Amino acid sequence: TAVPSMGTIVSFDVTPSNPVVVPSIFAGMTIRTHARSGAAVPAPTWPYKSGRTIGMMVSGGDGPGTEPLWWRQIEPNADGNYVWTKADQAMNAMPSSVKKIFCVYGTPNAYSKRQGVVPNKGWNWPGYHGPPRDEHLPKLRAFVAAFVARYGSQIAAIEVGNETLFNYNTSPTEYGDAGRCSPEFLAYELTLGRNLAQFFDGSATDYANMVWQVKQSAGSIPVLIGATERPDQAVQVLSRMANAPVTIGGSGLCKNFADGCSTHFYDYSPRNALDFRSGIDQIRAVLINIGKANWPIYHTEGGLNYNGNPDNVFAQYLIAAAKRLTTCITYVHTTDYEQPQHFGAPVNDPKIVSMMTKASAMSGATICGAGPVTVNGQSMYWVKLSNGVEHFAPN
Repeated sequence: TAVPSMGTIVSFDVTPSNPVVVPSIFAGMTIRTHARSGAAVPAPTWPYKSGRTIGMMVSGGDGPGTEPLWWRQIEPNADGNYVWTKADQAMNAMPSSVKKIFCVYGTPNAYSKRQGVVPNKGWNWPGYHGPPRDEHLPKLRAFVAAFVARYGSQIAAIEVGNETLFNYNTSPTEYGDAGRCSPEFLAYELTLGRNLAQFFDGSATDYANMVWQVKQSAGSIPVLIGATERPDQAVQVLSRMANAPVTIGGSGLCKNFADGCSTHFYDYSPRNALDFRSGIDQIRAVLINIGKANWPIYHTEGGLNYNGNPDNVFAQYLIAAAKRLTTCITYVHTTDYEQPQHFGAPVNDPKIVSMMTKASAMSGATICGAGPVTVNGQSMYWVKLSNGVEHFAPN
């Protein structure tokens, strides 16, 4: 029977009559071979199944080894000539059996609508957060075609952009420049105590035009929209992306040229794993509303702020599997500042490695029971596999 062996079930997310087969690429991570200091980072010791191409680092510093799979790094002179040396090194850092989520990001400055502008996030490179100017949109299509030609057998999906946001103070049907997540909007948000990151400074129509170009070169590889910073942003962002019109190259709505969506979730206090669960439900509601109820959801980036207890993070994996997410990918096995509490530099954390090994073992498994439970007064999440293995993790 698919009932928890201890505690009291609150509600069922999965029952034997509606089992979930966890995708084979489910448990993944972003890989770094080097930290920002240039120090080598130990390779992961758990059998991860998928990876994401943004956030990678194959040599230290703010140079060509940082983010080697960004468009601007592979086409450094914005002249149609691609330099694959660092990209090959990065792709080879992950076994060929590990399927990659190719995040199309990092517009070359010469092509960018925000040419010369350095955003308020991370790298001192101008223009990378802007969409291509209209006349340069075919350059995006050409770049994706070249990337797919070189690495296509390793790519599980193509994700357009990273943590794309729009101006919350404009109508959800504002698809033009008024809806940009512009520096002015960010400054206003800061006065309200909301310090949002700027990973994309373009309109929803800019985004739709990018998705159309990517789709032309993707072949049979699924194209994903979204990558909202956390699931609850889907209400603000996802429908605006999906319903934005394509105005250059093709016609129709953005959602007609995509095959799924992605999201990110970090378990920063006060959010917990059940917040993640409710966020997934919010995304599903948006997908139903836009007529894409069957779209797969990929979780392509998440954090490990586990405060010494990796079981808190394991609950996120259990929920992601039970709620039918295609992937659950953790962001790097060492932090940006080389703190050892995640995975790597200077030593692997055996508690995390053990937890991630359990998460990886769910890839390809069948879940016959899952849901939140209460055990001795503690809120937990429970999953039971068809082979009889049970998992409990605190929320």
